[in-house]
Amino acid sequence: MIRELSRLQFLVSPLIVTVIYSLLITIWSFDSLKHFLQIANFYAHNIIIQWLLLGIAMAIYALLKQAFNPKRLPISQYLIQCLENARRPSTQIIAIAPPLIFILLMPAYCLFKQTVIPQSGFWAGPIIMRAEHMMLFGHHAWQLTHGLLPPEATYWLDKFYSGWIALMAGSMLICSYLSGDPAHRCRFMLSFVAAWIISGTTLAYIFPAAGPVYLADFHGGPDIFCAAQGKARC
Repeated sequence: MIRELSRLQFLVSPLIVTVIYSLLITIWSFDSLKHFLQIANFYAHNIIIQWLLLGIAMAIYALLKQAFNPKRLPISQYLIQCLENARRPSTQIIAIAPPLIFILLMPAYCLFKQTVIPQSGFWAGPIIMRAEHMMLFGHHAWQLTHGLLPPEATYWLDKFYSGWIALMAGSMLICSYLSGDPAHRCRFMLSFVAAWIISGTTLAYIFPAAGPVYLADFHGGPDIFCAAQGKARC
């Protein structure tokens, strides 16, 4: 009993960490809960649809795998076995946790990025841009991409970037459900949450930067992107 309780606590730990992180960010941002819920609603629509589609795909795969198994059980016995497995608390936690984590984690991060980071002044932006300029031998990254790719590539790169949310959500769900060992799934979810907390939040707060394209807006001076087009400001 104690061992099973300890196992359940381990499996639910990524969700607990996410809830604490979301609460802290909401309090830290001095923003209303309504704003958080609005962002969460957007992510919920995306993740729930993918979750349902993935669940259907996995159910079909499991049935096909059972059908071609030489030592297959009768279908009625197999379904009873699946229902018994679904009734286990560990199975329910590991099934519900990934979408809940995503729905809570991403709005909290967005709230942090929209309300907390702007208060820092983005002081690291010029330093990072100068380091990038030096590493690229006196060129900016956009100068290299514009030189290597046709002008219309910018449009498609922007569209591709916008699709990373769906790709990330799908990848998280697949990796969370792929392993047959719940502990492996839990470790993946903990790593996913830690990446956003350590890199996306902590390091972003220590080294705040909006990106070179916004340098003139936050730090003044000429806009290098517009100057390349012969304009003072875009």
